[in-house]
Amino acid sequence: MKEIQLNIPSSWKEVTVAKFNELAAISNENPFESTVRILSVLSDTPEEEIRKLSALALENAGMSQKLSFLAKAPVPDIPCEKIMLDGKYYTVCLYPAKWTAGKYLDYTSVLQMPEIKKVAKLIACFTVPEGKEYGKEYEFDDVVDVINDNMPITQALGYANFFALQLKSFAKALRDFSARKKKKSTRRQGNRLKKAQKKAMSEASTQSGTPSSSSTR
Repeated sequence: MKEIQLNIPSSWKEVTVAKFNELAAISNENPFESTVRILSVLSDTPEEEIRKLSALALENAGMSQKLSFLAKAPVPDIPCEKIMLDGKYYTVCLYPAKWTAGKYLDYTSVLQMPEIKKVAKLIACFTVPEGKEYGKEYEFDDVVDVINDNMPITQALGYANFFALQLKSFAKALRDFSARKKKKSTRRQGNRLKKAQKKAMSEASTQSGTPSSSSTR
Protein backbone atom coordinates (compact mmCIF):
# COMPACT_ATOMS: atom_id res chain seq x y z
CA MET A 1 0.00 0.00 0.00
CA LYS A 2 1.40 3.37 -1.01
CA GLU A 3 1.81 5.70 1.92
CA ILE A 4 1.52 9.47 1.64
CA GLN A 5 3.28 12.17 3.61
CA LEU A 6 0.97 14.45 5.59
CA ASN A 7 2.10 18.02 6.20
CA ILE A 8 0.52 18.82 9.57
CA PRO A 9 0.83 22.18 11.42
CA SER A 10 2.71 22.01 14.70
CA SER A 11 0.87 24.86 16.45
CA TRP A 12 -2.20 27.11 16.23
CA LYS A 13 0.02 29.80 14.70
CA GLU A 14 0.06 27.71 11.52
CA VAL A 15 -3.72 27.25 11.38
CA THR A 16 -5.64 29.82 9.33
CA VAL A 17 -9.01 31.31 10.23
CA ALA A 18 -10.71 29.20 7.55
CA LYS A 19 -9.15 25.97 8.81
CA PHE A 20 -10.04 26.85 12.40
CA ASN A 21 -13.68 27.30 11.35
CA GLU A 22 -13.60 23.89 9.63
CA LEU A 23 -12.13 22.28 12.73
CA ALA A 24 -14.75 23.91 14.94
CA ALA A 25 -17.50 22.37 12.81
CA ILE A 26 -16.20 18.80 13.26
CA SER A 27 -18.35 16.65 15.51
CA ASN A 28 -16.74 14.56 18.24
CA GLU A 29 -19.39 11.83 18.19
CA ASN A 30 -17.18 9.39 16.31
CA PRO A 31 -13.50 9.69 17.37
CA PHE A 32 -12.16 7.88 14.29
CA GLU A 33 -14.20 9.98 11.85
CA SER A 34 -13.23 13.12 13.74
CA THR A 35 -9.54 12.27 13.46
CA VAL A 36 -9.88 11.59 9.74
CA ARG A 37 -11.59 14.94 9.16
CA ILE A 38 -9.07 16.81 11.32
CA LEU A 39 -6.13 15.31 9.43
CA SER A 40 -7.85 16.09 6.15
CA VAL A 41 -8.43 19.74 7.07
CA LEU A 42 -4.96 20.35 8.48
CA SER A 43 -3.07 18.61 5.69
CA ASP A 44 -5.26 19.64 2.74
CA THR A 45 -5.59 15.97 1.90
CA PRO A 46 -8.88 14.37 0.75
CA GLU A 47 -10.55 12.24 3.42
CA GLU A 48 -10.51 9.26 1.05
CA GLU A 49 -6.70 9.37 1.01
CA ILE A 50 -6.53 9.59 4.80
CA ARG A 51 -8.71 6.46 5.11
CA LYS A 52 -6.22 4.51 2.99
CA LEU A 53 -3.50 5.03 5.59
CA SER A 54 -3.00 2.31 8.15
CA ALA A 55 -3.29 3.09 11.84
CA LEU A 56 0.30 1.90 12.26
CA ALA A 57 1.50 4.35 9.61
CA LEU A 58 -0.23 7.21 11.40
CA GLU A 59 1.29 6.15 14.71
CA ASN A 60 4.77 5.80 13.23
CA ALA A 61 4.45 9.27 11.74
CA GLY A 62 3.77 10.65 15.21
CA MET A 63 0.39 12.08 14.29
CA SER A 64 -0.92 11.93 17.85
CA GLN A 65 1.98 14.10 19.01
CA LYS A 66 1.60 16.49 16.10
CA LEU A 67 -2.08 16.98 16.92
CA SER A 68 -1.48 17.50 20.64
CA PHE A 69 -1.61 21.31 20.26
CA LEU A 70 -5.33 20.98 19.48
CA ALA A 71 -5.97 20.06 23.12
CA LYS A 72 -5.34 23.67 24.16
CA ALA A 73 -7.19 26.79 23.01
CA PRO A 74 -5.25 29.11 20.71
CA VAL A 75 -3.56 32.00 22.52
CA PRO A 76 -4.36 35.40 20.91
CA ASP A 77 -1.41 37.38 19.55
CA ILE A 78 -0.83 41.04 20.35
CA PRO A 79 -2.36 43.07 17.47
CA CYS A 80 -0.20 45.35 15.33
CA GLU A 81 -1.03 48.14 12.89
CA LYS A 82 0.64 46.64 9.81
CA ILE A 83 0.51 43.02 8.69
CA MET A 84 1.48 41.00 5.63
CA LEU A 85 -1.05 38.56 4.19
CA ASP A 86 -0.49 36.55 1.01
CA GLY A 87 2.55 38.66 0.13
CA LYS A 88 0.82 42.05 0.50
CA TYR A 89 0.81 44.62 3.28
CA TYR A 90 -2.36 45.68 5.04
CA THR A 91 -2.95 48.52 7.49
CA VAL A 92 -5.15 47.84 10.53
CA CYS A 93 -6.86 50.80 12.22
CA LEU A 94 -6.66 49.83 15.87
CA TYR A 95 -7.89 52.86 17.76
CA PRO A 96 -11.39 54.42 17.94
CA ALA A 97 -9.96 57.94 17.58
CA LYS A 98 -9.08 57.03 13.99
CA TRP A 99 -12.27 55.17 13.16
CA THR A 100 -14.53 56.64 10.51
CA ALA A 101 -18.30 56.45 10.85
CA GLY A 102 -18.28 53.90 8.01
CA LYS A 103 -15.90 51.55 9.83
CA TYR A 104 -17.84 51.77 13.08
CA LEU A 105 -21.24 51.26 11.45
CA ASP A 106 -20.00 48.35 9.33
CA TYR A 107 -18.45 46.70 12.39
CA THR A 108 -21.64 47.00 14.47
CA SER A 109 -23.64 45.75 11.48
CA VAL A 110 -21.46 42.62 11.17
CA LEU A 111 -21.89 42.00 14.90
CA GLN A 112 -25.64 41.71 14.36
CA MET A 113 -25.27 39.06 11.65
CA PRO A 114 -26.47 35.55 12.60
CA GLU A 115 -23.43 33.98 10.94
CA ILE A 116 -21.10 32.44 13.49
CA LYS A 117 -18.01 32.37 11.28
CA LYS A 118 -17.60 36.13 10.99
CA VAL A 119 -14.25 36.85 12.65
CA ALA A 120 -12.67 37.70 9.28
CA LYS A 121 -15.50 40.12 8.45
CA LEU A 122 -15.10 41.92 11.77
CA ILE A 123 -11.36 42.32 11.20
CA ALA A 124 -11.90 43.43 7.60
CA CYS A 125 -13.93 46.41 8.88
CA PHE A 126 -10.65 47.93 10.08
CA THR A 127 -8.19 46.39 7.61
CA VAL A 128 -7.32 47.93 4.24
CA PRO A 129 -4.65 47.24 1.62
CA GLU A 130 -1.68 49.51 2.25
CA GLY A 131 -2.13 52.88 0.56
CA LYS A 132 -5.91 52.49 0.13
CA GLU A 133 -8.81 54.21 1.86
CA TYR A 134 -11.51 52.21 3.60
CA GLY A 135 -14.17 51.13 1.10
CA LYS A 136 -12.37 52.66 -1.90
CA GLU A 137 -10.45 51.07 -4.78
CA TYR A 138 -10.70 47.55 -3.39
CA GLU A 139 -13.36 44.96 -2.58
CA PHE A 140 -14.29 44.37 1.05
CA ASP A 141 -15.02 40.69 0.37
CA ASP A 142 -11.54 40.27 -1.13
CA VAL A 143 -10.01 41.37 2.18
CA VAL A 144 -12.32 38.96 4.03
CA ASP A 145 -11.10 36.10 1.81
CA VAL A 146 -7.44 37.03 2.33
CA ILE A 147 -7.92 37.07 6.10
CA ASN A 148 -9.79 33.76 6.08
CA ASP A 149 -7.24 31.97 3.93
CA ASN A 150 -4.00 33.48 5.26
CA MET A 151 -4.31 34.94 8.76
CA PRO A 152 -3.35 32.60 11.63
CA ILE A 153 -6.19 32.09 14.08
CA THR A 154 -3.95 33.33 16.91
CA GLN A 155 -3.53 36.66 15.14
CA ALA A 156 -7.22 36.85 14.23
CA LEU A 157 -8.32 36.24 17.82
CA GLY A 158 -5.91 38.93 18.99
CA TYR A 159 -7.60 41.45 16.70
CA ALA A 160 -11.11 40.21 17.48
CA ASN A 161 -10.57 40.51 21.25
CA PHE A 162 -8.92 43.92 20.90
CA PHE A 163 -11.75 45.33 18.78
CA ALA A 164 -14.36 43.93 21.14
CA LEU A 165 -12.75 45.75 24.07
CA GLN A 166 -12.30 48.94 22.07
CA LEU A 167 -15.90 48.82 20.90
CA LYS A 168 -17.11 48.38 24.48
CA SER A 169 -15.11 51.42 25.61
CA PHE A 170 -16.14 53.41 22.54
CA ALA A 171 -19.82 52.60 23.06
CA LYS A 172 -19.57 53.67 26.73
CA ALA A 173 -17.92 56.93 25.69
CA LEU A 174 -20.74 57.56 23.21
CA ARG A 175 -23.37 56.84 25.88
CA ASP A 176 -21.66 59.15 28.37
CA PHE A 177 -21.37 61.89 25.75
CA SER A 178 -25.04 61.52 24.81
CA ALA A 179 -26.06 61.59 28.48
CA ARG A 180 -24.05 64.77 29.12
CA LYS A 181 -25.43 66.37 25.98
CA LYS A 182 -29.00 65.45 26.96
CA LYS A 183 -28.48 66.75 30.50
CA LYS A 184 -27.03 70.01 29.17
CA SER A 185 -29.90 70.36 26.70
CA THR A 186 -32.45 69.71 29.47
CA ARG A 187 -30.77 72.33 31.66
CA ARG A 188 -30.85 74.88 28.83
CA GLN A 189 -34.51 74.13 28.18
CA GLY A 190 -35.24 74.57 31.91
CA ASN A 191 -33.46 77.92 31.96
CA ARG A 192 -35.34 79.09 28.87
CA LEU A 193 -38.63 77.99 30.46
CA LYS A 194 -37.85 79.89 33.67
CA LYS A 195 -37.02 83.05 31.69
CA ALA A 196 -40.22 82.69 29.67
CA GLN A 197 -42.28 82.23 32.82
CA LYS A 198 -40.63 85.24 34.48
CA LYS A 199 -41.22 87.37 31.40
CA ALA A 200 -44.86 86.28 31.19
CA MET A 201 -45.41 87.09 34.87
CA SER A 202 -43.78 90.49 34.41
CA GLU A 203 -45.95 91.31 31.40
CA ALA A 204 -49.08 90.11 33.21
CA SER A 205 -48.26 92.27 36.23
CA THR A 206 -47.66 95.33 34.03
CA GLN A 207 -50.96 94.87 32.20
CA SER A 208 -52.89 94.45 35.47
CA GLY A 209 -51.15 97.39 37.11
CA THR A 210 -49.78 95.13 39.88
CA PRO A 211 -46.03 95.37 40.37
CA SER A 212 -44.22 92.03 40.11
CA SER A 213 -42.02 90.72 42.89
CA SER A 214 -38.98 91.67 40.82
CA SER A 215 -40.04 95.31 40.23
CA THR A 216 -38.19 98.08 42.01
CA ARG A 217 -40.05 100.35 44.39
